[in-house]
Amino acid sequence: AFGSILNLVPLAESVVKLTAVGMECFREAAYTKRLGLEKEVEVIGGADKYHSVCR
Repeated sequence: AFGSILNLVPLAESVVKLTAVGMECFREAAYTKRLGLEKEVEVIGGADKYHSVCR
């Protein structure tokens, strides 16, 4: 899925990296952590299902 996006990056005039504030570290966070115990690969939800986390 991300292969197509990587082919577009060299053609882009600019790239904007979106980040959030980490819920534990309070620094720039580019990753998410699933909070629930669901075993499904895809889980749809918001702040009730995911938190932003730092590296």
